[in-house]
Order: sequence, then C-alpha cells, then structure tokens
Amino acid sequence: MIKNLEKKLKKRSPLRKFGAMVSLVTTLMFSGIGANATEPGKMCIVLDDAGSTLRSYENLKKLKKQNVPLTIAVMPNSPYDLNSLDELTNYDNAEILLHQQMEPQRFNDCSWLQKGLELTLRNKKQEYNPKIHAAIYSWDTPEMAVKILGNNIEKLNDYLININSDKRILGFNNHMGSEVTRHPDIMTALAEYAKKNNLYVLDSLTTSDSVLHDISKKIGHSNTFERNGLFLDNNVKKTRPLEFLEKYKVGIENGNSYILIGHIDNDVTVNDIIIFYNNGNKLSRLSEMK
Repeated sequence: MIKNLEKKLKKRSPLRKFGAMVSLVTTLMFSGIGANATEPGKMCIVLDDAGSTLRSYENLKKLKKQNVPLTIAVMPNSPYDLNSLDELTNYDNAEILLHQQMEPQRFNDCSWLQKGLELTLRNKKQEYNPKIHAAIYSWDTPEMAVKILGNNIEKLNDYLININSDKRILGFNNHMGSEVTRHPDIMTALAEYAKKNNLYVLDSLTTSDSVLHDISKKIGHSNTFERNGLFLDNNVKKTRPLEFLEKYKVGIENGNSYILIGHIDNDVTVNDIIIFYNNGNKLSRLSEMK
C-alpha cells in the first residue's frame, strides 16, 4: 500500500501530496497495527517554530506553567530564539531541538515560503554570514551545510551555557526542507555530523521524497527518528488537534508509538495539548522514544 501511494505522490502537486500522506497516516493510525503487542506504545509531540513569533514565546510560557512533557524545536536567528531558551532552561519536562531551516520546493515562486524560511534570505551569490543566516539551501555544498548546522547548534548552546543552564540542544529536525531533504549528499553529511556528535535526528517528513531518516539509519546512527503521525494543526478549522490526539490513543493501546508535530504559535494546538495532558494522558519526549 505504501509503495503504491509513493508512486502516485510523485505525480501530484505538493498540496495533493500532503493530502495523500494524511490519508495514508490516518489509515495506518486506525488499522490496529501492533494489536498483538503486550505493552502500550508511546506518544511524543514535537512543537516546531519556537522563537519565531511573540505568540510562540507566550505559548511556550503557558506550556511551561503546566510542565507538559514535550520536545520543543527552536528556530535559530529568529526574533525570540534566545527568549525561548530563557524559558526552556527551567522547563523541567521539555527537551530542546534545533529547528533547522531548509529550503523547500517552489521556494523561488512563493513569497510566503520565502518569508517563513528565515529573516534574512541568502542567494547563491551571497556569502554565508552566521550572524544573519541560518538556513541550508539546495546549492550549498555538504561541507557548508554541516558548517551552518554546527554554527546554529553552537550559538544556542553557547547561550545556554552563558545563562548557567543544564540543558543543551538534543539534536535537530527540519523546518520546511522539502527540497533540501531530497539531496542525499547534504543529508549524508548532516547525518554523519549528528552521529559523530551524538545528536538526535528527526526527519519532519515535509516530503515523501526525504532521504534524511533512511540515510541516518543506513550509516548506523541509532538516535534517528521520523514523524510517523500527522501534523496536528494543518487544518484546525476542520479538525481540532484534540480529536486526533484522542484517536491516536487507540493505536497506543495496541502497542504503536507515534511522533507527532505541531506548531507552538498555534493557540488551538497548544491549548488542546494542555487539555489532553491534564486529562491524564501520558506524553513522552523524543529521547524516550527509543
């Protein structure tokens, strides 16, 4: 079923690809996979885009107040990235990922993609400046991609050290990236860097053509994961995240585990996660999904 769907996805537009992926995940979620398991599975929620807006920062404080077990992905060189680290340093149940910006498909044709990638865009002719640039582009060499990732992690970790925090950046996942994550040379370099530095890799699977997770596994990096559930808030007007979270409980009871992604600047998502957790449902962080 999965192979047949992937063949169809390659012929579809990005938006139709997403719809097909949602259909597949929904089918798997409710199909009773793992029904013979003797132990319940786990649910991990990763919240992306921390630091990107004032709303993301305010919602982080709400989650911290409830001490919800979450993995928070901080976007480097964003308006509130360091403010977010201030909050995360004593948010006991939170782990931190770098939310590494990567070029998406149709980047040159869509102003909203350009606006959402990073504050200061870089083109092929511009020299990379770590003070203002954070994204990895498809024209970057593997060596440059590793340099950018390393600089982003170092910047956030240095700040955590300076504020005497015990927390560090656990690893990274991709922000956008439907173009870059299709490039085996860049993904191999990032995976090897992560393995060498004992960093977690989470493939956000913004495209079915991503090779990040497969390459990370192929080189023997044990701390690699991929999103295997829905983006919780892609259509909150139609279906609330709380509805999806409740339905995933069926699969968890049957021994399935899920890594879900939402966005911390979405009020509905954040409020529903708090409701779900306060109703007595257990959440795990990425490091607990081994």
